[in-house]
Amino acid sequence: MTKHIHALLGIQPAKSPLHRLRHSLLLLLCALALILGGNVSSAWAKDTNSVHHKSTYATGVGLNVSAQTNFAILICKNASYTNATIIRETPAYVVVSYSGGLAKVAHTNLPDALQKQFNFDPEKAQATLDAEAQHAKDVQRKKVEYANYLATLRGPNQTVRVKSFNSDGTVQIAPGGRVILGNVPAVTINYFQRCNQLQNDINYLQNTPITARATSRGTWDDAYTSQWAVQNALYDAKQDRDKKVLELKNALIVLKKTEADATTITAFSTGLENARTPVWQCVGLHQE
Repeated sequence: MTKHIHALLGIQPAKSPLHRLRHSLLLLLCALALILGGNVSSAWAKDTNSVHHKSTYATGVGLNVSAQTNFAILICKNASYTNATIIRETPAYVVVSYSGGLAKVAHTNLPDALQKQFNFDPEKAQATLDAEAQHAKDVQRKKVEYANYLATLRGPNQTVRVKSFNSDGTVQIAPGGRVILGNVPAVTINYFQRCNQLQNDINYLQNTPITARATSRGTWDDAYTSQWAVQNALYDAKQDRDKKVLELKNALIVLKKTEADATTITAFSTGLENARTPVWQCVGLHQE
């Protein structure tokens, strides 16, 4: 080993003890440099290979990094897109984000230069479209199968009354009790919202006290006049409040006369439960 290093450095073996010591130190430093240099080179090579591998993988699954993806105006064969960015690329089409939203543009509609940059292959494009069409068919088939499954569970249509909406999102119906009800008619929802609003307004007016304060400059006449004005103000305010309460109560009475029409629905049990609560589905308002 020592002879090899001597030959590599082009030095002659030392003869005196001092020269031997110097040569030994030089050889030690050279050996350390070779060891550290080899590790650094090996680590650099691993990192380089790792980065190259990651870059290749990212390029394979994403956009072709050599292709232009941002355009002030992207002029295609079938349309033009302002402030366009190609955000996704498949063998069959690209997805473009532009000032008007999103658009799917077939490779065949892209400018010829872009087609070449994206390495457009008609066979791969057709294979991609066929796979997506098959996937869409599979999704639709599963929806139909699930709908047919639910049809085997559902009960018959029933005429029920919606009695109230609970704070947890469930609905009280009669008959049926507490259920989760889907597709509740807007008329029914509006009826309960209006009833609650009128009742809250009535409670607020009835429970909010009417107050007034007299102010005077210290004279007896002024104090008397102020007290008299306060009494008149209190009386007028009470009369006005009672009038408004009466109007709200009359409106609530009129609204409740429509309760049967607004809350009688046709619904059925789906046969399913959510957190042990029966799930029902509304068909619509009950028709006589």
